[in-house]
Amino acid sequence: MKLVLIVALSFHWQDGFTQASKKSKKLHEKASAAYSAGELKDAISYSKEVLKRNNFHLNTLLLLADIYNELDSTRLEITYLNMADSMGTGNQPLILYRLGEANLSLGNYKAAKEAFSKYLEKVGKKTRRGITVLKKIEQCKFAINSMANPRTGKVTPIPGLINTQMDEYWPSLTVDNQQLVFTRLVSHPINKNWKQEDFYMATSDSIYWAVAEPIIELNTPDNEGAQTISADGKVFFFTACNRPDGYGSCDIYYSIHKDGKWAKPANAGKGLNTSKWESQPSFSANSGYLYYSSNKAGGYGKKDIWRVRLKGFGKSGKLVFGEHQNLGNVINTKGNEASPCIHFDGQTLYFSSDDWMGFGKSDIFYSALKEDNTWSQPVNLGYPINTHNEEQGFIVDATGGNAYFASDREKENGLDIYITPLHKDLQPNPVTYVKGNIVDEASLKPLSAKVEIYNLGNKNALVNSENPFYQGEFLTCLPVGARYAFNVSKAGYLFFSESIDLNDIHSAVDPFIFTIKLVPIKIGEALVLRNLYFNTDSYEILGESFVELEKLHQFLVENASIRVEIEGHTDSVGTEAYNIELSENRAKAVYSYLTSKGIQKERITWKGYGFLKPVSENSTKKGRSMNRRTEVRITGIGN
Repeated sequence: MKLVLIVALSFHWQDGFTQASKKSKKLHEKASAAYSAGELKDAISYSKEVLKRNNFHLNTLLLLADIYNELDSTRLEITYLNMADSMGTGNQPLILYRLGEANLSLGNYKAAKEAFSKYLEKVGKKTRRGITVLKKIEQCKFAINSMANPRTGKVTPIPGLINTQMDEYWPSLTVDNQQLVFTRLVSHPINKNWKQEDFYMATSDSIYWAVAEPIIELNTPDNEGAQTISADGKVFFFTACNRPDGYGSCDIYYSIHKDGKWAKPANAGKGLNTSKWESQPSFSANSGYLYYSSNKAGGYGKKDIWRVRLKGFGKSGKLVFGEHQNLGNVINTKGNEASPCIHFDGQTLYFSSDDWMGFGKSDIFYSALKEDNTWSQPVNLGYPINTHNEEQGFIVDATGGNAYFASDREKENGLDIYITPLHKDLQPNPVTYVKGNIVDEASLKPLSAKVEIYNLGNKNALVNSENPFYQGEFLTCLPVGARYAFNVSKAGYLFFSESIDLNDIHSAVDPFIFTIKLVPIKIGEALVLRNLYFNTDSYEILGESFVELEKLHQFLVENASIRVEIEGHTDSVGTEAYNIELSENRAKAVYSYLTSKGIQKERITWKGYGFLKPVSENSTKKGRSMNRRTEVRITGIGN
């Protein structure tokens, strides 16, 4: 509730005109009446006339402080509050509280801390407002310390032609750093006195962003904003409010990029939207989770961050969602948590909060998803990303090194988009990506197929689904610092296997681009198990191989009529006899695993070929690696 000093304090204080002219008293009464009527310009004029006659009239000083508070002229509000405080009246606590609030809003943390501390000296710490003031003092201490110890590099306007005299905010970025989408506040097409939000998109030449163009298919004469674009730039979720097809005050909508343009937006449906406020979506690159902010029931505060898994499309053609998950009280507070951004690594969440310890308004925080599927304690990103101004829409590029966000820190320019290098302690895992098309080997027609990517270090699935939006296309983000098993499968085809090793890489690398030609199951065809590993000069299967072996096991279960031969192959290091024996033992080890899992022995044979069937040169390290392989060849179908 707004604290109005002239009402709160003046009845405790004589009018102060006992020694002054009746003219001054009448001017003050006129000023008070004008203020009550909302005629603030007249109220200021009358008040200043009073102060010409009586420089330190308390009620007039308090009235001017209230007027400038209402006009958001905080510096002038502070001027008159300081004058009132200097009079040393017995009603100082409320003046001190307002001084603290006003200085805090401008980032004058030392002055705010001093005013709040004096307030506590007069009223004590055990009152309800005293508890609030204690927290504000801690905010001041935090801000002073943060500004003395910046946690990141210089914050600068984004290079190129993005920012204008209009407000630009809510940046969204594709994983290749080539497309930037944002919201711009523009003049209404009919009534130029109104402002409304539209989407704009710009492309980059890796140094500067070109002139942004409006996304015509998505923009309307009403507001749409708070968007997220998928990693591949083909799926667009956004927020729109009070539309005829809406379920609540604000709903989440989506559009798919097809045939060179964005499809007509559709409401994401009751599986996501409720009668409450759902907004500010962020679409994870791999897991199919959509993060968003909502004030619906079941939360911890005013607005909480939630997530829901996207399962695909139902028979009706509408999106199907799984269970909604509140991120819990490690993330959410009794205040407002908003503007979530799940990084391309799928594990690092950036969000805003007005309740966690910060600079006074909403600050940007980050938290990491741990192996037990819980979130780490949020960390304030510190100065100069966070300030006393409003910061929102924070995102981080695929490298993890650069952050983009909107701020009004240069007041004359309104909201603009800024970029800053992130301190390494605040960075997510850098990512690269795997992108490609899945087609039938013979016809080259696109195939809808299941893509599976597993981190071989912890056996966790990064991806385990079909692309619900595009037939035969996929884009998957891979955090560096791990080795991955990459499989593509479809009923009636041999599955595709590839190994992607990013184990000793600590920065983003060039993407992996594939055209995957799936081979129909028929006698004589073979697949290579690229994620089957043995100890050197040994047929002992390493633990990271069992993701691939289980994939092979399921393939044989699902195709119960086929018979296969397990073929072992080596490079040319060593004698022919040695390599024949080693490759045969390795093939037999795979046979033993499969039969131990219940596959009938008569369906499987094994053989070692040593280095007699190379697929590459043995003169290079890469070639020798390709020759060391295990193949599964179809030897029979049916009885």
